Amino acid sequence: MDWNLIESAPKDGTEILLYWPQVVLPDEAYRGGQRIVAIGRWGTPNYAGEAFVEHWMIGGRWTPGDDPTHWMPLPSPPQTQRPDEEAPLGADERDQQVVTSA
Repeated sequence: MDWNLIESAPKDGTEILLYWPQVVLPDEAYRGGQRIVAIGRWGTPNYAGEAFVEHWMIGGRWTPGDDPTHWMPLPSPPQTQRPDEEAPLGADERDQQVVTSA
């Protein structure tokens, strides 16, 4: 997967990876900023029942400073199978197993 310009990012609430090349957080202004990669989405933050304008969000909160510059779809989740376990059966194999074991 490659990074895409933020202008092409989905704005339908889909969670994606967001990238900021330099963000200066209030408690770290003396450091000159840092790069941030985080899971976020486009949406409307809601604080104490008061909705705000749509914006890039991380965990339901406004994102720091400027908008991110790039985005990437989230990768598929990892396999949870341990090496010593058998591979999980596909749908067709499960159907065959039920039929043949009946």
